[in-house]
Amino acid sequence: MEIIIENIKKCITSLSNLVESIDWLEHEEKFNSLYMNHSKEINENVKDWPLMDSIDTTACISAIYLVLVLSLNFFMKFFKDVKLKFVVLCYNLFMMGLNFYVFSAILVTKYKAQDFGLCSKIHKNNDQFFEKFKI
Repeated sequence: MEIIIENIKKCITSLSNLVESIDWLEHEEKFNSLYMNHSKEINENVKDWPLMDSIDTTACISAIYLVLVLSLNFFMKFFKDVKLKFVVLCYNLFMMGLNFYVFSAILVTKYKAQDFGLCSKIHKNNDQFFEKFKI
């Protein structure tokens, strides 16, 4: 038992030394720089998508998701098990259909652009190509 207590004390002292050795001001400056310049880092192809214009909306959605998962996990301890096999099956079928739709839309767009490369990008800025498809 004494060996375990001694190892725990060593672990605590090494962790405290590690925390003291970190230059927190440097990390704060890097984080502030990243936050202030994040709009320049957004991919031009997805900049116009909903909820993609700022890092704040993505962070809020992630925080809300985390709070929901943790709170629902806590509250579900007081209820009986629920059979979700059919709901999960429907969700999986829907996601398969959605993925097929996105895949086929990308495939058709690349075919119309005569871009047969497997991993090449589709650029929105290619105005001469997208003029053909405007309605």
